[in-house]
Amino acid sequence: MTRVHPPSQHGKALLLVGLHSSGKTPLAQAIASTGPFSILELGDGVREEARRRGENNLVRVASEILSSDSPTKLAKLAAKRAQALDDRVAVFVGARTLQERDLLVSLYPELIIVGLATPDIIRRERWRQRQIMASDKWLERERWELRWQTRSLVQQSHIRLSGTESIPSMCKKISSVM
Repeated sequence: MTRVHPPSQHGKALLLVGLHSSGKTPLAQAIASTGPFSILELGDGVREEARRRGENNLVRVASEILSSDSPTKLAKLAAKRAQALDDRVAVFVGARTLQERDLLVSLYPELIIVGLATPDIIRRERWRQRQIMASDKWLERERWELRWQTRSLVQQSHIRLSGTESIPSMCKKISSVM
C-alpha cells in the first residue's frame, strides 16, 4: 500500500467527496491505515440523528438536515470531533453540499479536496452488491445528490480520481499533493 504522507502543518486535512457508492469509505480506510489519519464520516451525524428520531430512511433524514436552517450541521459535528484528534490528520468523508465544503475550508485553510468521479455503472453495481436498500431507493438517492450538488463538489475538487483505479494508485496520487 502506498503510504499517504500526512500534512506537516496544523490546518491541513482531507475531504473526500463523491456520489453515494463511489468508494469514499474504502479509500478513507486505506489512507487512515498509512499514517496518523482519522476518519470523520459526515454520515455518522445522519445515523445519530436517525437513531434519535427512530427513523429508518437515512436519505430522508440527511435531506431534512441539509435542507434545514443549518445545512452545515453535519460538517460542524465532524469538525467538532476533529478537535480531539491531537496530532492526527482529519479525513472528512462525505460532504454533500457546497456549504459543507465551504465550512470545512474556513476551518481548515489547507484542506485538500479529493473527488471520486466513479462511473454510474460501477456505483450501481456496488449498491447491488452491498444491498444497501431496496433498489427503488437508488433513484431517490440520485435525486437528492442532484439537489445537494454533490457532482459539483467532485468537479471542483483539487484532485479528481476516476474511482476505477486501484486504491494504492489513488493513495499515491493523494500523497503526491500532500
